[in-house]
Amino acid sequence: MGVSFLQPWWWLLLPGVLLVAWYWRRPWLALARQSGPAALARERRRLWARCLLLTLLVAALAGPRLVSTVQRQAVLFVLDASDSVGPALADGEDWVRRALNGKAPSDLAGVVTAGSRALVEEPPDTAPVFHRVQTDPGTEASDLAAALRLAGSLLPADARRRVVLLSDGRDTSGEALAAARELRQEGVRLDVVPLGRPAGPDLRLESVTLPAQAFAGESAALQV
Repeated sequence: MGVSFLQPWWWLLLPGVLLVAWYWRRPWLALARQSGPAALARERRRLWARCLLLTLLVAALAGPRLVSTVQRQAVLFVLDASDSVGPALADGEDWVRRALNGKAPSDLAGVVTAGSRALVEEPPDTAPVFHRVQTDPGTEASDLAAALRLAGSLLPADARRRVVLLSDGRDTSGEALAAARELRQEGVRLDVVPLGRPAGPDLRLESVTLPAQAFAGESAALQV
């Protein structure tokens, strides 16, 4: 447990404020010295009380708040279930099962599946039940950005937040990197577990040219 301040720069004003308070009380201190030790002690107590009040005022302006170390962890596993992952999906399912079996009893864990859309397979819970992918996120694409954002939205604020992405990295949305940056800005740790074989170079078909008509048995030129 500790204390932090939203606007700590207010503390820079404290020395000057205390110096002004002491300067204003100098005439009273001088009179108290002439009146005797009892009057001087009484005047010093008043000065200390004013300094204490000014210090509390500066502390309030600085915006104090209690900060405690969060021990509980919340993890969302994002499992890519698209066609490109193929048979490696079973490896990802096994990886998630082993991770869930090894978690601490107080930790939260859940599973999100990624495909052409993102779906919640298992919501965050202290005792999630996961054996294999049961939902149908659509296997014809991999919108990893939507899955990462969904996982981040499910994480509670009162825990150390973490997202683990299990994928072959073939993102069809083109926004996975932006979603990862958003998680980092929100204080969410992102880890990646590669599935399947590494992706090769991309291939793009730009155009196909062939004759508009061709007779039966005739050879036609096809240009790709």
